[in-house]
Amino acid sequence: MIEQNQHKTFCMSHRGVKTKYPENTMGAYRDAVSAGYSSIEFDVVMSKDKTLYCSHNHDLERETDGFGYIHELGDSKIEELLAIHPITGMKEKIPRLDVVLGTLPRDMFLNIEIKSRKFFEIDIALQTAQLVKRHVHEHRIMVSSFNPLVLRAVRILARNIKTGYLIKSRQHLLLYGLSGSNNIHPRADILNDGLIQYCNRRKIEIIPWTVNTSPAKDHILAQGIGGIISDEKRLLSSAT
Repeated sequence: MIEQNQHKTFCMSHRGVKTKYPENTMGAYRDAVSAGYSSIEFDVVMSKDKTLYCSHNHDLERETDGFGYIHELGDSKIEELLAIHPITGMKEKIPRLDVVLGTLPRDMFLNIEIKSRKFFEIDIALQTAQLVKRHVHEHRIMVSSFNPLVLRAVRILARNIKTGYLIKSRQHLLLYGLSGSNNIHPRADILNDGLIQYCNRRKIEIIPWTVNTSPAKDHILAQGIGGIISDEKRLLSSAT
């Protein structure tokens, strides 16, 4: 497991290194490995056939050459589509989660963010837990989500997988107990003394997202927080 304490912080690659390849693709993940990251955060959504694909959006028009929604399409159609980098124009297949788990180095720490469409979408938690158990050691996986019920389901299905409850506002803390999570992952701009004290009292680890500037990183380090999620690989060398 990645060590997290006030003397050492780790920098988690946010959807891979996206300089050349589209986010959430094998090219972006390979570039994260080459850049020296030891951990990657990426998103998963579920197809009509209950297959998990790495994508931040269900809407295919936002990132790919396709149309429609991943949850409404079968695997045969999704396999034909390509994700496109908005600047370089590089194209990559939309990777399946099982391929990613079987391809990335065995010592990588992976933060799988589940993108659910419904509060009671438990199928995606079941599929994720099953794939993790089948492909990798559970101690090198974290599952995160904005959906506390999905995280609770993961905890029930695979107690050795750490979970992180994503929040955009402090009001979302009202549902933290439902999630049963080990971690809270706040948007970086809502991190303050009150939230840090709340987590410290309950021995909850904090991993803020998305931390993209050196001053923000330095401020978080000064709070004794163990990790950050970032788009900026230049912060990787200074995250010590």
